[in-house]
Amino acid sequence: MISVIVPVFNADAYLETCVDSVLSQSYGNFELILINDGSTDGSDEFCDALAEHDSRIKVIHQKNGGVSRARNVGLDAAKGDVIAFLDCDDYILPGMYEALIEKMEKSGARIAVCTVMDELEDGSVRKVDTGETMLISGRDALRNLVTGMGDRAGHRETIWFSVWNKLYDAKLFKEAGIRFDPDTDSAEDVPVNLAAFAQVDHILYYEKPYYFWRYRKESQSSLRVPKALRGGTNTSRYLFNYAKTLPEQSRPAAFTAAVRHFYWYYTGGVFALSQARKREKDAEVMDLELLRSDRSDWKNTRDDDREHNRNGQSAGLLRSARNDGDIFEGRRSEDYLNLRAEMLASLKEIAADPDFKKYTQTHFKIAVWLMLKAPGLFGALWLCYRSLKNK
Repeated sequence: MISVIVPVFNADAYLETCVDSVLSQSYGNFELILINDGSTDGSDEFCDALAEHDSRIKVIHQKNGGVSRARNVGLDAAKGDVIAFLDCDDYILPGMYEALIEKMEKSGARIAVCTVMDELEDGSVRKVDTGETMLISGRDALRNLVTGMGDRAGHRETIWFSVWNKLYDAKLFKEAGIRFDPDTDSAEDVPVNLAAFAQVDHILYYEKPYYFWRYRKESQSSLRVPKALRGGTNTSRYLFNYAKTLPEQSRPAAFTAAVRHFYWYYTGGVFALSQARKREKDAEVMDLELLRSDRSDWKNTRDDDREHNRNGQSAGLLRSARNDGDIFEGRRSEDYLNLRAEMLASLKEIAADPDFKKYTQTHFKIAVWLMLKAPGLFGALWLCYRSLKNK
């Protein structure tokens, strides 16, 4: 039996498609575990309604704790001998579980991987679909995973680092004790896959795109909260240290990939800091405009009208502006400045490592030098580059 674990958080618009893609699978021997992670958009009630109509669906409700904690709860509740993960805003294509289970049984592989249909920001989709099947040694899979970080092509040289396009022997989690880091909700898949791949002789790789990864703007935005950026940074350090264990010929690509991964999260922090500053400035402007409006109202309206205007319209506009900016949800500029200091301290340790100097590609060394020596200049240059690229 397959235990399909799906963390659910505010995905009412996508959840039905996600669940239907599992229920319509030709392989019917599964349990679908929905972990409602403190949803506030009605997803919790929808989960319960789905469970009432299909006994294979189990729902667990918990306070919001993040995707890693939710997956760990699902793993603890899972009863299947095979584990699958699925994100609530994505879906799988017909025949995925039947095809991968059949190939796992024939090959004796404890992990099976399919390729991904990757939806891009412009709505286009890319995929690799040759239908080729191969066995890859656990060691080669580890190397491919580490050296390919940041490349989402999904081809055999870059085994996608996420957990949701894979099936796992449940014993990897139950006996080896593999779990997600509860304090990391970005790139949290990487350490799990590194630990799992290290436990197996080989994995089954099927070059067929059965998983549809949906681009979701709000999901991309959530990757820029301080907790996610901090988690991604920690994973970058994990990758850097893991690269030291690889054969000599694989190290240049592995160390560069780890630094590239760090670079991606650092620039995410640069963008988030600029947005937080902009929102705070907009809120200050709103404060000033409302103050001027209140003063004008004080002179031109009666006491009861003035009180209604001040307590209603003005306060409402200000509250809306502040809520829209998320400046009270750990997204203030000072939070990102503190995070940047943490990132730079971590990056300084990496840059001082002899392996960084020996193996990392030159253009990333230049980027790291700018981050450390002139973070303000680096941020300005990167934001300018991003602005020109998006035009």
